[in-house]
Amino acid sequence: MGEFEESLGYLGAERDLLLKALEKGEQNKIAILDERLYGEEEAKRRFPFLTPDPNVKGGFSYDASIKLGASLSYFAGAFSIQDPSSALPAALLSPLRGERVLDMCAAPGGKSIQIALAIGDSGLLIANDKSHSRALSLSSNLERMGLGNAIVTCFDLLRDSPFPSGYFDAILLDAPCSGEAMFRKDEEARRDWSLAKVSSCAQTQASLLEVAAKLLRPGGRMVYSTCSFAYEEDIGMVKGFLSRHSDFRPLCPISDERIFRHADFPEAAYCLPHRYPGEGQFACLLIKEGNEERRNPRLSKTQISSKAKERLSALGLASYSFASNQEAIYACSQPFPVSRFIRYGYQALLLPRFEPSNGVKRLLPKLTLSEKEAILFLQGQELPMPGEGYVCAYYAALPLGIGKLGNGKMKNRLPKGLRRRFAKEELI
Repeated sequence: MGEFEESLGYLGAERDLLLKALEKGEQNKIAILDERLYGEEEAKRRFPFLTPDPNVKGGFSYDASIKLGASLSYFAGAFSIQDPSSALPAALLSPLRGERVLDMCAAPGGKSIQIALAIGDSGLLIANDKSHSRALSLSSNLERMGLGNAIVTCFDLLRDSPFPSGYFDAILLDAPCSGEAMFRKDEEARRDWSLAKVSSCAQTQASLLEVAAKLLRPGGRMVYSTCSFAYEEDIGMVKGFLSRHSDFRPLCPISDERIFRHADFPEAAYCLPHRYPGEGQFACLLIKEGNEERRNPRLSKTQISSKAKERLSALGLASYSFASNQEAIYACSQPFPVSRFIRYGYQALLLPRFEPSNGVKRLLPKLTLSEKEAILFLQGQELPMPGEGYVCAYYAALPLGIGKLGNGKMKNRLPKGLRRRFAKEELI
């Protein structure tokens, strides 16, 4: 028996079943529906194979062999896709409307999307990832979903945290880990595993938990999660944290027989792939004692030109908080004083011409296209069309992208990187 197998001995009879499951291929996916575009009944009509998930709000499980990500609904941001077990941590956190939430290690963004949809425009999500390339991918995923309540940052929170103590109502720490749950879809993760890596990850996780504890307000809650099955990174990590922080207590509000609860620490949830759909996840909800009002840092308004104000007002963003860089003016539904960001809510206006960015396409007047017109538009073609001004081209209730009407035609403003040929059967 190897080191990895021996390290799972604490799981008892579950170990051998887990090891067998790790030899199988990916089985399931989950789609998180954005009901701003269409609701559950319409989702089931378009995709009859979707099965509602009992633990994840707006979540629908389906067989991983189905290429749902090739559909127009996915392209247009009607839903996001992730591993079913990886959707549980955000469900455990249970974000509420109007809350301030920090996702500390957010890329690629599935959990961030869950949170942003739950808190609405009266809430604020800070989605952070210390990797710049991963933060860019995170930003793109949030833009596809048309979310204006999320700020994407790129900070190493162990060295450079710009966030005020006690600022957040809820925090998700999906910590970097040794990644045993990735073994059956990533052979490199299996080869890269070692006890030394487990130990190294555990040191980082413990440090990140200390940061999270400071940033969470009294009365707030956080979820610590990993895609590891190592005791040191999971139960051992949480028990160690609780031994240092008497003001925190664990709680598991989800009752599901598919979730494994270890006798040594039944408050934590294990999504093991032989019991629960997905690749595997560990998660634990931690409540911080107290009932302190959240703190409001000082804010300074970003100065923008009268032309920019006029364009932003036309988009319905006059009440939003603004920020800018050399490329664009951004608009976030809630203010936050951050000097360095990847995304600040919507990327609203492209500079220097103050043209609407693809991220605000849903805020523009709607122009419905025929199937033939939609196929051509998605390829980047211009279309003969009367009218003047910027519009969002729609097909089958789905926003495709921005067009500019004038001189009897619609110029295509769909970014080149998003243009593609859709087959008719994918236009759903």
